[in-house]
Amino acid sequence: MEHLEQYLGGIPNGSFILVSYDQYSTGWKFALEMFKREVAEGRFGVFVNTILPMSKVFYRAHVAGLDMDRYGMKGNLVVVNLFPERCNKPYIYDVGKVTEETLVPKFHSVMQEVETLYDLRNAVGVLATIDGLYELMGEQALKRFIMATAIATDKLTRKYNYHTILIEKYEILPKPLHAWLVSMSEYYLLTRGMISEEGYSETLAILKSPIEGFEPKVYVSKRKSEPWGKRT
Repeated sequence: MEHLEQYLGGIPNGSFILVSYDQYSTGWKFALEMFKREVAEGRFGVFVNTILPMSKVFYRAHVAGLDMDRYGMKGNLVVVNLFPERCNKPYIYDVGKVTEETLVPKFHSVMQEVETLYDLRNAVGVLATIDGLYELMGEQALKRFIMATAIATDKLTRKYNYHTILIEKYEILPKPLHAWLVSMSEYYLLTRGMISEEGYSETLAILKSPIEGFEPKVYVSKRKSEPWGKRT
């Protein structure tokens, strides 16, 4: 996979990069690969987990080639954990039980703690996932969270170089909410998978960018079908 900026043509400070995927695509994996590449090349990583136990987060990150524990123990990555569990790792910050009213203040209280303990001068965040937060908290709480995050990101960019990758399974969200998220984001990437008798194909479309002269780009990956029962 090429570097993120080679796909997008440069990333202005404070950008939101929305990566949407459908039930047949691996867009979530692509988004984690982008995050992993950024961290591996020296950016500090802030991973926000919404609905999965950390054991499952570690596994899915590993599928994308991201060893979260290795980067976390080295001080190159933190996890802000919205899932209601207690984790005994120094780089995992549990937000604890939240409601629609306490989500934003509790989250940003943890982020303030992270800012005092780590160097965020060159950082990348990822929110995994938007649809998970929607199912957990509902539309209005999600919107308040995204707007509050946008305001906090704007403040961060006065001192740091920081952008955020937002991951969503768009089929779960209401269309107006999905459209609002696209409008809030500087970049919009869409992945779709298709299964047929000929095999499997996946399309990555880069549909939105603030870069002057940008034109949408489409990439297609195809894998031929295999005979049923063939051993690999």
